[in-house]
Amino acid sequence: MVLWYTIVPPSQAHCVVSGKGKTVYSSDEKIGKGNRAYFAIPAGIPYLGKQVRKVDLIIQELAIEQETYEKNQARYIVTSSTKFRVVDVLRAAETFIDENDLKKQLEEIIKAATRAITVKYDVTEVRSSKQTMQDEIRKEISDDFQAWGLELVNFQLGDFFDTKESKIILNISLRREVEIETTTTEQNADKHRQARMKVADAEEAAKTREISKDKVIKEREQNMARDIAEQEKLTAEKQLEVTRTKTIVQAEIDKQQASIKAEQEKAIALIEAAKEKEVAVINRDMANINKEKLRLEGEGEKLKEQELAIGKAATKLQELLAEAEGKQKLQEALSQFGDNAIRALTAEKIVEANKVVGIATAEALGKADVKLFAGNGGKEAFDLGQIITSASLANENLGKSLLNKIARPNDIGVNINQEKS
Repeated sequence: MVLWYTIVPPSQAHCVVSGKGKTVYSSDEKIGKGNRAYFAIPAGIPYLGKQVRKVDLIIQELAIEQETYEKNQARYIVTSSTKFRVVDVLRAAETFIDENDLKKQLEEIIKAATRAITVKYDVTEVRSSKQTMQDEIRKEISDDFQAWGLELVNFQLGDFFDTKESKIILNISLRREVEIETTTTEQNADKHRQARMKVADAEEAAKTREISKDKVIKEREQNMARDIAEQEKLTAEKQLEVTRTKTIVQAEIDKQQASIKAEQEKAIALIEAAKEKEVAVINRDMANINKEKLRLEGEGEKLKEQELAIGKAATKLQELLAEAEGKQKLQEALSQFGDNAIRALTAEKIVEANKVVGIATAEALGKADVKLFAGNGGKEAFDLGQIITSASLANENLGKSLLNKIARPNDIGVNINQEKS
């Protein structure tokens, strides 16, 4: 079975006949419908045997050389080439036995169709009508090829020849050659004549162009000279205008510069005057400021000294108050002693206290710049009573001390009997 297994090559199709009927195997799915392999069981085996018909699928060519007739029954030989291939394997297998039989039958069909077409044309027309004759012959044989399961790929007519007894193609060729030669000679002569005419026309045209060129050149030169003269005139006028304009513009510029310079000098003078005036005002203001500064500094020093004196007096006063408080405590302690002892101790302390108070008061009054002025209604002499009254108003103790000093210069200012009572 392995030996009988057959795969159909791409260039063939196998028509297999068995007890089940006819089946086509091919690598081309359009032909074999997917059947590519089968078991080639010999036909001698009963019930299983198969008959195989191999058909080539390649394009085949059939070349033919035949004698035919033209429209007027003149004979000549024509060659042709026909290319075809099998497309319906079953139909082709039923139509012919092998390729030789196929080509023999096709040759008869092609020759008959060729003669049927060539008799429609004169022999002098066959070469010029070759393409038309090919199309007609192809159409004539196409249906027969299709009926046999074949596809006509291409059909072409080759060349045309004389038979052994006829020289019609040669004579036509000779006549055509003579006609072509005569026509060529005439065409050459005509071309030579036309060439000479063209040369003459070219020479005439060249002379005309030379004359026209000289005329144009002369006119161009004249126009150029005129244009140059006009341009020079315009240039001179423009230069004159430019010079005049520059003169006017320069005069205007000089005038404006002089005006600007005068304005600048005037402005500078005004600025200088304003500066001098401003400097004077500033100097005056600075003098006033310095004067006020000196005044304020003097008053500041004066106030400073007064504050210092008042501060010292207040400090001293605090010390005296503290001392008085101590004296009170001392008095309470002295109440424990006898009268003579207390008088002696008290007198000593009072003298010392009055001495300290007097010195401190004098220093404070001296530094505080306190002055007592007392007059008697505009008189220059001082009134002692008014002085004591003023002192009493300022400080009651001070007024009492002054009165005591005046009345009793040697008294210490304290009434012991009063203090005791």
